[in-house]
Order: sequence, then C-alpha cells, then structure tokens
Amino acid sequence: MVSGSEGRHIIISDRYKFVFIHIPKCAGTTVRNLLGRLDDTGGKYESRVHDHPELGRLDYTHLPLEVLRRIAPEDFKKVIDYKAFTLIRDPQARFVSALSQRLKMYSTRELAQHDRADVNRLALQVVEALQEPDATHTPEFIHFARQSEFIFCDDEQLVETIYPVSKVSTMVQELSKLTREDLGQAGNDNPTMVFRFDAFRNLALAGKWVGERTLGPGRARYARNVVRQVLMKPLKNSSDIYMFSDEVIDFVRNYYAQDFDLYAKVMETFDTSPSRA
Repeated sequence: MVSGSEGRHIIISDRYKFVFIHIPKCAGTTVRNLLGRLDDTGGKYESRVHDHPELGRLDYTHLPLEVLRRIAPEDFKKVIDYKAFTLIRDPQARFVSALSQRLKMYSTRELAQHDRADVNRLALQVVEALQEPDATHTPEFIHFARQSEFIFCDDEQLVETIYPVSKVSTMVQELSKLTREDLGQAGNDNPTMVFRFDAFRNLALAGKWVGERTLGPGRARYARNVVRQVLMKPLKNSSDIYMFSDEVIDFVRNYYAQDFDLYAKVMETFDTSPSRA
C-alpha cells in the first residue's frame, strides 16, 4: 500500500498573500513543480498519511476545506483572508483519472491494461465504497472526493479564483503577475494515459510478453516506452474515457452533480471572457 501522493498540495504564501488549494487529480504535479518554492508552511502539507486523534487516518496532501478547518484553523482562515486559487476538471474524466490513481497505488496493473469489463468491475467497487459516510476523507478514496469540497465549506464558496486544468498556464501567468516572479511554463507532468483505440490494448500486452522474452528486461522497457507514445494518449476529457456501464455513469452524474454544474460555469466564463482565455 502506498502511504500517500508525492508533493505538497496546499501551498500558502504569506509573502504574497495567496493560497493554492490542490484538488486531487487536477494538475497537482504541474503546480507543485512551479509554485512549491513559494510555499511558506515549512512543508506542512507535504506527502504524509497520519492518524488524526478525531478524524482518523488522513492524507495530508489532500484536505477538503471542512477537514482543513478542523485540523488547521489558522490555515483555513488564510483561505478566507488571502486570494485563493484552484484548478478543476471535467468530473467524468476526473473519475477515470482517480480510478487510474487507485490502481497505481494499490494494484500491480495500471488502468490501460484492463479491458472495459475490468474497468466497470473496479469502478463498481469504488461506487460501493463511496456509499459510506466520509469515505472520501480516507487516504484510500480521497482522490474520489467531490471537487466542490475543496472550494465550498458550509455551502459558502471560499475559493473564488477557479481555472479549468486546460487553463493552468493562464493561472500561472496570473500568479507570476501577483508575485512578480517568473514561475516558468506549465505542462502536464503526470497524465493519465489511455489507449488510442481499444484494439491497441491486446497488441501492447502481446508485445510486452514477446518483448521480455526476446529483448530482455532492459531493452524491452525502452521499447515499451517508445511504443507507448504511439499507441497511447493522455486522458483529457469525457470523450476519451472507457465505456462505463449505465450504473456507473448514473452514479458519477448524481454523486458529482455540483461538480458538473461548477465546471460548466467555469468553462462558460472562459469561453466568454477573452481577457482570461
């Protein structure tokens, strides 16, 4: 079992009076690499899973606002007092990315190696687990937490500056202006990969079996990385995802209903606002 995700996912800059709240599976690696040096918490929210006396086991790299308020009220107040930023993502594509992350942490096979039947079976296991109260506050399921839990608290929106992950470069530009520092260029440092076509999965699995027996582990690994770039592509939006069953789709639409509404409003803002495009 993996103890937590690498990096620091709440960045608080007392120097520049801003907070970045990272929502799991929303370009966290990219932002951490660019903004980490501006963090003034002393590494307080770096990778660690720890037992809290009241809330139980928590992943301190991913803390919904209600949890942050209970364990670190002084930092929660800064979310209110400072300018707070975050990135959000298409909820359906994010659910697939969260499923992929879960497999990376607790399985020997990544998402792309599973066929559609396996993906649906694994998704239904998550759906069942999420029926439990506060399931997403646990390290095992924090990646499936609603995005709204990192933006709202007690139905009040505390994080006002929201960008879609497709506009991470625009957010970095705004933070560069705020800090008067060159923060660099944003990229996707940890994308979820899917096969371009379903038939490529069997081809890749067969190639892995043959390659390891003919090339040896080292050369086979290099060959796989090359072939991976040809057969696979980063998951970007809902149109790229595996075909879920109606049961899973209905769950995602209902469970993340507020996230779908929020994402639509943010995308509409960027589609109609040239100054933030």
